Amino acid sequence: MGEFQKGALPVMSTGFDLAHYSKIGGFLDATGNSRECGVMQDIRIICKSAEARKVAKARLGALAEAVAAAKDPGTLTYMVFESLDNDRDLRIFGRFVDREAMEKLNAREEVVKFWNDSKVDEIARIDQRAYVPNGKGWLHR
Repeated sequence: MGEFQKGALPVMSTGFDLAHYSKIGGFLDATGNSRECGVMQDIRIICKSAEARKVAKARLGALAEAVAAAKDPGTLTYMVFESLDNDRDLRIFGRFVDREAMEKLNAREEVVKFWNDSKVDEIARIDQRAYVPNGKGWLHR
C-alpha cells in the first residue's frame, strides 16, 4: 500500500477516502453492463446521535428499496451505507446517466420526503460531492 500511495497521491484530484461502511440497501449496476456514467453523486450524512442515525437509517433503507423498485433507466447505481468507523454517519452513492437523471431522482417524492422527515431531528450536517468523467479515471499517469 505504501508504494501505491506514493504513486497515486500526486495524481489524485480528491485524495483517499479511507472510511469503512456496511451496505444498508440499493443496487450497484442496474444495467449489468458496467456502463460509464455521466455523473456520480456521493452524499455523507452526519447524524446528531447514534439514536438519530437509527431513525435515519431505517428511512434511508426504505428509500433505497423505493428507488430500486422504480427501475428508472437513468439511475445506474443507488446504494446506501452506514459507517463502521462511528455511530453517526450514513452515506448515499449514486451513478446516473446524466445530470438530468440525477436531478430527476433527487426530485422524486420519496427522496424529498426522506430529507424533509430527517433534516430537523436526525441530521446534523450533509457533505455532498458530484463527479463527472474527466478522461483520466480514478488514477492518471
